[in-house]
Amino acid sequence: MLAAVCLVVSWEAAYSFLFGGLTCVLPSLFMVWRVNRPETEPGLALKHMVRGELGKLSLTFLMFVMVFYWIEPLRIGFFFSGLVLGMFCNILMPLIAVSYTHLRAHETSLHL
Repeated sequence: MLAAVCLVVSWEAAYSFLFGGLTCVLPSLFMVWRVNRPETEPGLALKHMVRGELGKLSLTFLMFVMVFYWIEPLRIGFFFSGLVLGMFCNILMPLIAVSYTHLRAHETSLHL
């Protein structure tokens, strides 16, 4: 959605911002998929977490290489702005979800 706002600046700014966000979000989704697989053995859960983190690091590196090699012209400032915003979303969204869950639990306890 913010990439559409970047269209006000230029087409290059919009797709640079979009690719920056995707460079952060897609590897994170891979990590979430690997970690949230159901396992009964703790050793396998740790194995999935390590493989997920290594896969996330590899995908991030691969996406950086692909973007810098194939996307021209690239507005570097907008690319890294999208990347940093994606990183902040990775940090803030779980915190918002936890605070929302605590708020809902508090409201439920008040009604009982």
